Amino acid sequence: MNERGRKRIALLFTASNFYYRDVAAGVAAYVARHGLDWELIAADLSACSIEQVAQWRIDGIIAEMDQPQAVQKLALARVCVVGVGSASAETPPGPFSLAGSDNQALVESAYRHLVRQGPRQLAMYSLPPAHNRHWAREREVAFTRLCQRDRAQALIYRGHEPSVVAWQARLDELIAWLDALPGPVALLAVNDTRARHLVDACAMAPRALAARLRIVGIDNDPLVHTLTRLPISSVMHATDAIGQAAATLLHQDMLGLGLGVRRVLLAPSGLNAPALSQAAHGAAVARALHFIGLHASAGIKAEQVARHVGLSRSWLERQFQRELGHSVHDAVFRQRLEQAKRMLAEEDAELAEVAARCGFSSVQYLYSVFARELGCTPRAFRDGARAAPVMASQ
Repeated sequence: MNERGRKRIALLFTASNFYYRDVAAGVAAYVARHGLDWELIAADLSACSIEQVAQWRIDGIIAEMDQPQAVQKLALARVCVVGVGSASAETPPGPFSLAGSDNQALVESAYRHLVRQGPRQLAMYSLPPAHNRHWAREREVAFTRLCQRDRAQALIYRGHEPSVVAWQARLDELIAWLDALPGPVALLAVNDTRARHLVDACAMAPRALAARLRIVGIDNDPLVHTLTRLPISSVMHATDAIGQAAATLLHQDMLGLGLGVRRVLLAPSGLNAPALSQAAHGAAVARALHFIGLHASAGIKAEQVARHVGLSRSWLERQFQRELGHSVHDAVFRQRLEQAKRMLAEEDAELAEVAARCGFSSVQYLYSVFARELGCTPRAFRDGARAAPVMASQ
């Protein structure tokens, strides 16, 4: 270990992971900005051992924390250590200070993007549990809580471990799960690799399935975006800021300031959304439309929608008129009518069931609504909707 002069700092990351490469760039930026005499030594954590690193006579370590065995060995190091990774407020505290992405904030950003796409069933494509995937579990928990907040059902599919040998079988299972999801679906992929799987599934599935889906991933992984045939919307980590925060924590520890174990979790830097298919509404209107899409058939009123969004009804009504050109009540009514149209076109339910499930008080009222809005009866609408695909194929 060097008592004076230049300090040797080991950066122990998985070299193939773009996240850690960008974090390393943030560390270097901190060193340059503060004029520190640090020698940064990058080592691939998958190719060297902690014991080997200990022989380098280093003064500090910044290392990824997703490898539990590596964390245990780093705890024995006799130098200052700072971890890098992703976590949430509920992640058990580790033995080192940590700088990383806030899993809760990552999911909230993705969720807001999906809600802005319009009323849809919410679902998540995650990963099977593993000892080094606490971040995936925490993103699932964050997604579930947001759905519960909006009184929506949180559908989660973990699928299988990635497998080149069983790739086609895995993809067929994913397509089957997607096809079984009810109505239009907003899908959150736990990371961009899983988002690419969804895009591949859509490419192999009938066009009608792909048209029902909206997808957003997390990571903004450049390799995934380069290889994927269609653009993927994705939440971006604040990797540069994370690297600088990790360097700050290490610098403070090496100065002996006695600040103890700290954790700095940073919100995402933004959203890369090239696949945005329609103009996004403001946050309040988007949340209101999402709530309406989920609960219009339950007979909700404008006051309930405003209360859910946390705004006065008059303010929300003004926003609806400004952005959509109609009232909250109209939005609820239109959603109920759209649901009834979908049921008539896709299901064999009796008209009484259609009326009840879509929030209409009686079959007679359903008839009057269809006559006024569409100029036909519910039965005539059903017959026309089912005849249209046959005529198009001739």
